[in-house]
Amino acid sequence: MGDDVPAGYQPLPLGAEDFNAVLGPFYGAAFDDGIRLGVRLTARHLNVFGTAHGGAIAAIADMQGLLVQQISGYTNRLTPTVSLTVDYIGPSAKGEWLDFRPTLLHATGSMLFSETKVHSNGRLVARSSAIFKIGPIADRPFATLGRFFAERFPGSVPDLVDRA
Repeated sequence: MGDDVPAGYQPLPLGAEDFNAVLGPFYGAAFDDGIRLGVRLTARHLNVFGTAHGGAIAAIADMQGLLVQQISGYTNRLTPTVSLTVDYIGPSAKGEWLDFRPTLLHATGSMLFSETKVHSNGRLVARSSAIFKIGPIADRPFATLGRFFAERFPGSVPDLVDRA
């Protein structure tokens, strides 16, 4: 980590060769108000106007599913996105830190409903709402991310359980 990563954030153990690698590196943190995902905006995140591309913000906002999965305790389940809506509130420029703050709004036996607020330099720049389907147990457990938060930020996520 360099000096450009805010205090409290640590690298997230996400795939090195998948789509997340294109958008990252990503960092995770836990604060009194919940767990967070962060990323530093680089040239690959920008549009022709030099501000964060809406598609980049939407793709990263879609990752809230990984965090909501941890908050809800469905750590070994596939949780594909059913719906994602993003409201773009203000611009962000190269070099700014984007701070994604997910909230689990509601969980049923088959769906997770969430909202994420995206901040940059103390400003609200986007808001997203998403619905994720609670799917079958994954062939490849996603518990790695849950262990990351549980070990580095005790009490930030429920005990790791495979909820039926």
